[in-house]
Amino acid sequence: MPDYPYTTVPGRIRSFLEIIRSVSVPEKANRAWLPKIGFNSSNDRTILGVLKFIGFINERGNPTDKWKEYRRANHEQVLGDSIRDAYHSLFEIHENPCSKSTSELKDFFRAETESAEGTVSKMVDTFNALCRMAQFKTSSAESIEEILPKNLGIKLQDVGLKAKSGRLSQDRIVTINIHLNLPETADEEVYAKIFRMMKEHLL
Repeated sequence: MPDYPYTTVPGRIRSFLEIIRSVSVPEKANRAWLPKIGFNSSNDRTILGVLKFIGFINERGNPTDKWKEYRRANHEQVLGDSIRDAYHSLFEIHENPCSKSTSELKDFFRAETESAEGTVSKMVDTFNALCRMAQFKTSSAESIEEILPKNLGIKLQDVGLKAKSGRLSQDRIVTINIHLNLPETADEEVYAKIFRMMKEHLL
């Protein structure tokens, strides 16, 4: 059965992640180090298992490159990528598990781990706490409806344009189908503009 580490203090995850972006990177993130950054409770130690699970520290407690990357401006995206890697089985089942209900997440962890209900609840709380601090890699494909009028000065009703567009993610391919009913005109530059903009923005 997969192991999904959890913390008994999920409400402390936010402050912990904020602190490690501002303090020096320690040689080791261990029980002796936690009190130095204000995490004195024995329950705080359970955060270390979560750090290891998402790849921020190695088996010896040494901060990894992911920890160092998390200190940069794109920290939310770094965390999102780390969560996706750590919980890959969950992301294979649900496209956006961070938006799923507590009940749905419990069903996943319950089936994956066969853990007691109290433990399953802590796994869900830990996952949700991480999600609230993260962003997940998506780049929106600008729709043809936005591209052509903005760049060409042509109204949609003039070209009879219909398009289907979607969002692109790191693990999905979106097909864009374009249907053009071109206006009657003797000005070849109108057509040249349309196809130049299609090539620039879509290919």
